[in-house]
Amino acid sequence: LVQGLVCPGTGSGLVCPGTGSGAFWYRVWCVLQEVHSAMKQSESKMESLLERVQLLECEPKYDLVIRRLEAHIKKVKRRGDAAISYVRMLRAPGVKHNQVDTHTLLSSLSLSPFLSLPLCSPCPFSLCLLSVLSLSLSVSLSLSLSLSLSLSLSLSLSLSLSLSLSLSLSLSSLSVSLSFELLSHLPPLPPTPFPSSLPLEAASYSIPQKPLVHLARIRNPAPCLVIHWRVTEEDAAAPDMDSYSIYIAQESHSSSVSPSWRNVGVVKALALPMAVTVTKYQSGTTYVIVVGKDRYGRYGPYSDVQTVLLA
Repeated sequence: LVQGLVCPGTGSGLVCPGTGSGAFWYRVWCVLQEVHSAMKQSESKMESLLERVQLLECEPKYDLVIRRLEAHIKKVKRRGDAAISYVRMLRAPGVKHNQVDTHTLLSSLSLSPFLSLPLCSPCPFSLCLLSVLSLSLSVSLSLSLSLSLSLSLSLSLSLSLSLSLSLSLSLSSLSVSLSFELLSHLPPLPPTPFPSSLPLEAASYSIPQKPLVHLARIRNPAPCLVIHWRVTEEDAAAPDMDSYSIYIAQESHSSSVSPSWRNVGVVKALALPMAVTVTKYQSGTTYVIVVGKDRYGRYGPYSDVQTVLLA
């Protein structure tokens, strides 16, 4: 159509000089140019839209990922509820706040220190560890997971990664929440005195490190409870240790007496790791903590409370 708009007088161009129709055909040509430009822009936008649709079709299915996360959360919650029910079953019914006879408790426990060696014995033994972290998964884990799941539902798959991150972070906080759930009926930790005077050289050393305690019940050749401790990381500024104090609290299902912390022994400090054995004990739930004292008389933090069920 554009090529057919030729001036009859000159044979070229779209405007015929000296004629009144030249301005009209020029306007027609301008309109055609604008239509052609608009069609090109429309085709470009359509191609871009098609590319985006193809990318969306290749992305993973959000619904499938969310359903898998929901199933995993339900499984974790079931395990947590079962573990918490077991912890509550271990508690003695009708606990009364009475004092335990110190001589009775101390006579039932005897400590024999090991030399500086790890727990390795050729005799077969079985572990009965019920530490705070391995007992159960608390309700706080399921709450944090449900919160992250709701965010994933509203903000699509990009927040499903934060769900995995929140799961790992929630596991690190299990120890605190489980300690409150399991050990809420225990008395406060015994106070540690601070020396009235310290030499100047004590300022060059840090306080004693927090012990990392593990419990193991050995059945053969003779039944005994092994208390083993070490430190997580070596501190270059750690002071020379003087001794370690071991505290034990016991509760029995057949007794209504409330457990209380008793210092059952002070062991001379040796090179870590260290261990002691308890050869005489009462049946029931036993709680153990260890604290260290350096040669300047300073006490460090208590270890985490560890518990074991003795029969």
